[in-house]
Amino acid sequence: MLVETATMSDRGQLILPQKIRKAIGAEQHTLFAVTTTTDNMVLLKKLDPLEVFRELRAKSVKLDPAVIDREIHETRAWYRDRH
Repeated sequence: MLVETATMSDRGQLILPQKIRKAIGAEQHTLFAVTTTTDNMVLLKKLDPLEVFRELRAKSVKLDPAVIDREIHETRAWYRDRH
């Protein structure tokens, strides 16, 4: 396991150290999932864009237009109530 440091820019961007990029085969435009843990850790997982597309496509086939409309309505109402 490699441990390196990275600094956040004033635009909120992080540059992954070269050793880390090489170790995981990351290049420009590599897609990552980003999440946090309860102890202030940030986790990144390199994603395969084709696999992400396949998962989204499989889920979208099952969506009912009425359910989509209801979700949009509920989300807008939730947002409107809080702002």
